[in-house]
Amino acid sequence: MSTSVDRRGLAATAGSPAHRTRLAPLGGAAGFNLVELLMAMALSTIIFMAVTMLFTYQAASMNVQNEIGQMDREAAFALDHLRRDFIPLGSHTTPNSDVDPLVCPKPALPIRVLSLDRADGFVYLPAVNPGIKTLAITLFGSLDIRDRYRTVSVSGDTVTLVDDGGLPASQEAFDEAFSSNRFLRIGKADGTMWFQQIKSADYGAHTVTVDATIPRIEGAQRCGYQGFGQGLWVDVQNYVRYRIIADARP
Repeated sequence: MSTSVDRRGLAATAGSPAHRTRLAPLGGAAGFNLVELLMAMALSTIIFMAVTMLFTYQAASMNVQNEIGQMDREAAFALDHLRRDFIPLGSHTTPNSDVDPLVCPKPALPIRVLSLDRADGFVYLPAVNPGIKTLAITLFGSLDIRDRYRTVSVSGDTVTLVDDGGLPASQEAFDEAFSSNRFLRIGKADGTMWFQQIKSADYGAHTVTVDATIPRIEGAQRCGYQGFGQGLWVDVQNYVRYRIIADARP
């Protein structure tokens, strides 16, 4: 048997336990036990649900913001139309035919350039908003003062217009311009005017028929046209009503 000597001079036998390296076991086994795994899964589920709820809330909030933006754009569009309709009305029609001295004779039904009336407009969730009531804005006047015409003559309830190239160019356009739900405003050089509701129109004859005999100055009647009614200014006026309605679009 061979022997070796270490530094301390102690004899050691080759292959003896003094030459063997021994690793001590760790304090515990590596990994997760069942309880820790369940706790981790529960915590992950809670975090995932919180993130999902936050995402859902953010998506709903963005949807509401988009709808509010769309509503603002549509309101701005309506107000812009209302503003453009207001511009010609104040100077190109009567503000109130009852008190306007230039309206002669007075129409049977008073004409006002602007009126507000309680309307059956749309209210969102009326049971939740019982105090909200809607109003209708009604305007009256010429929506395009560029379309003014001159008369050749006036006879009874019929007005003949000058065909100088300014009349509507087709039967369809003529009928649309002088449709029966509109009014014919006839004015003189001194600023006096009167209103007659349109009954019918004839494109070929360039005539417009109204619902009553057009007044003529004669005898005690001091309101109306003189002579044959030549050279009078004519334009078409009508009512435009604004009110809130439900959006039926998908």
